[in-house]
Amino acid sequence: MISAALLCLALLESSPVQAAPKPVPGTLDAQCQTGHSKTRFGFSLGLHYSNILHMPDDPGFAQTDNGLGFRMGVLADVPINAWMAFVPKAELALSSGSVLLTGVDGNVNPYDIRALAAELAPHMVFRPEGKRTMPYFLLGPNVRLPFHGENSTTSFRTGWDVALDLGIGLEQVFRRLALAPELRYSVGLMDINQQPQLQSVQLHNVSLVLHFKG
Repeated sequence: MISAALLCLALLESSPVQAAPKPVPGTLDAQCQTGHSKTRFGFSLGLHYSNILHMPDDPGFAQTDNGLGFRMGVLADVPINAWMAFVPKAELALSSGSVLLTGVDGNVNPYDIRALAAELAPHMVFRPEGKRTMPYFLLGPNVRLPFHGENSTTSFRTGWDVALDLGIGLEQVFRRLALAPELRYSVGLMDINQQPQLQSVQLHNVSLVLHFKG
């Protein structure tokens, strides 16, 4: 009996102990390491180019002057399931587009289109979760609120706007942060014109933004 017990003990000690498998990078098993399963916060920096659509009473006296702008903001990334996330964004956009109006005297007067505005965009992002490199598609509304200073160079302001944002991006997750370059097009849905010489003005723009997430 004692000999049999010693033999069993010797067999147990000599048998190899299998360690738990390590999570493979780039898979759902590594989700806790990449941080995709929790809410993340970050900020963004980017550029945009305006695409102003206008309809003057007399098409011959108005020209569009589109320009390059700068934007920065903050965001949150809230996963909903394995392929969808809610990503609300708040950005401050500085633009340089305008409509150039030629008067009867030949002088050109610019009608600035929202030189400075706050943008609130609750986006839905569709992506494959649990990977370190994730292409994604975004869709959502964008509420744009213009700021008008007392020393504005234009006599007429612009109204607030609601836009539809469409875009694509690529998120790369590193050890402590994630970077996500994003290209999106914003389609203005409302008439923001307050200049009586124009029938309507709509503001579209294309943006290239880099997101930093913790």
